Amino acid sequence: MKLLEISEQHPKVYIVGGAVRDKLLGREPKDVDYVVVGATPEYMENRGFSRVGADFPVFLHPKTKDEYALARTERKTGSGYKGFETRFDPSVTIEDDLARRDLTINAMALDPETNEIIDPFGGRQDLQRKIIRHVGEAFAEDPLRVLRVARFRARYGFDVAPETIQLMKKLNNELKALTKERVWQELEKAMSETRPDLFFDTLKKSDSLRTLMPELTFTNRVARLLRNPSLSLPQKIAVLLADTTPQDAQNFVQRWKAPNHIRALVLPFKLMQKTLEKSSQIDGQRAVNLIQAMDGWRTPAKAQLVLDTLKEIGVNVADIERAFDAALRVTFNDLTPEQKNSLQGAEIGKAIQKLRITAAKNATR
Repeated sequence: MKLLEISEQHPKVYIVGGAVRDKLLGREPKDVDYVVVGATPEYMENRGFSRVGADFPVFLHPKTKDEYALARTERKTGSGYKGFETRFDPSVTIEDDLARRDLTINAMALDPETNEIIDPFGGRQDLQRKIIRHVGEAFAEDPLRVLRVARFRARYGFDVAPETIQLMKKLNNELKALTKERVWQELEKAMSETRPDLFFDTLKKSDSLRTLMPELTFTNRVARLLRNPSLSLPQKIAVLLADTTPQDAQNFVQRWKAPNHIRALVLPFKLMQKTLEKSSQIDGQRAVNLIQAMDGWRTPAKAQLVLDTLKEIGVNVADIERAFDAALRVTFNDLTPEQKNSLQGAEIGKAIQKLRITAAKNATR
């Protein structure tokens, strides 16, 4: 069956980009992108495809709903990553379309009818050599590509070609044009890759980390911590900030508008880290104060996540965990019969809190 059931005339369909790369790597593609060469928007719409792209023509297949984009070229017309002029017409070739792409390993196409790989920039060879390399000087027209290079290195563990690193260094001023949302999206994606530490290592080597995230202190310890695949995204952000000051950590999550569930871990994590690294030996009252600082009575699961993350970076939380566990066992049933009958409202909470403090003190002796 033809992938594009529109005509037996000139238009030709190719599978492009990541799907071709992953096929050559023996991986299952997450998404399949199609490019149509030799067609016009009217041609596609007349055959039942519905247009969804505003800046350039992307169409949904009438049956499969897969996305098909017309082959196009791009020309830089302004600053930032949105200042592009797009040209699409039947004369644009598949090689023209591939030339606008960022990396050689992403600039290949597959003819689904013949299984021929169109590889004008040596992407297959770079895959074999495990090298991430830019296609051409047009790479510098989109600063977001700096983050994409770093993310691909985090995914595959490939080396970045020296000439690509040098080109990335020239984009430091352009990086400032990226929106906070786009940077955070790339950061989140990088954290889900196999080696998120290589994302930050790449940015550091290209001098981009200092420009984008000056608050970070990216050390060898942090790099090692990020390799733990069992950590959740909030935990990875927390350990990323492990060697950063509490104030810089707060500035980081605020400047990049980190989601609330990230802040809910990072901020108490840094507070506890600073406190416990000074002295991990704590008495009952201090343990209760720290538990309250983590909002532990109201959200014990979140407080436990803070403690678990602190353990990941080597902070001794044994005393506070014992105190926390003992205190959480205290319930209304531990009040005396007289208290149960006489106390009301907030008085009950205060009485339970006193018992919790006592339980915490006993647990830390």
